[in-house]
Amino acid sequence: MFLRILIGALLAFGAVLVATEPTTAADEGPRLSDGELLGSLDPGFPALSQVITLQKRGDIQGALSALAAFVRAREEPADFG
Repeated sequence: MFLRILIGALLAFGAVLVATEPTTAADEGPRLSDGELLGSLDPGFPALSQVITLQKRGDIQGALSALAAFVRAREEPADFG
């Protein structure tokens, strides 16, 4: 029994190491650009109207700041839908 637990723990630990260590250059860094993130937002969601407006004006940093403010101020994670 102890051996099974030990092997299971070692396998789980190894899986965590494999899952967290990048294996290629493509695995490092952000996988979604700021533009892609903002482009994936629903423009019809009223709470994000300021974010969408700033993005359309080309103010990416302003849009990201507004998005961060929205996320911080929301009362429940369910606010997204």
